[in-house]
Amino acid sequence: MKPPGFKKKLLLSSIAIVLFSGLYRVGPLHAACGSSVSSCKSCHEIQKQKPVSNQGKWHVDHANLDACDYCHAGQPGATDKARAHQGMVNPFDDLQFNCGSCHPSDWQQKAASYGAK
Repeated sequence: MKPPGFKKKLLLSSIAIVLFSGLYRVGPLHAACGSSVSSCKSCHEIQKQKPVSNQGKWHVDHANLDACDYCHAGQPGATDKARAHQGMVNPFDDLQFNCGSCHPSDWQQKAASYGAK
């Protein structure tokens, strides 16, 4: 004789196994480019191509924001490199806009502290 609630527990356990089995996959790890966790930082770090953490003090200080597109534009949710880089801009072309969007009152000092002119 099975204890009360056995079928319900078995069903819930089975559902949990099916749902969580999708979280684990066998095979090499690839960049999350284009997935729901995609970002410029994740692609560059995982692929070891110009990792954000190696791109100077500004990037090191701001990398935790994972907001590369605020300054560089581009398409952080794109599934391939060409589309991800489409529309990118040089943030030094308009420091007031790029730095000032987050630091409206002291953008010049912030930019200068990182060596921007």
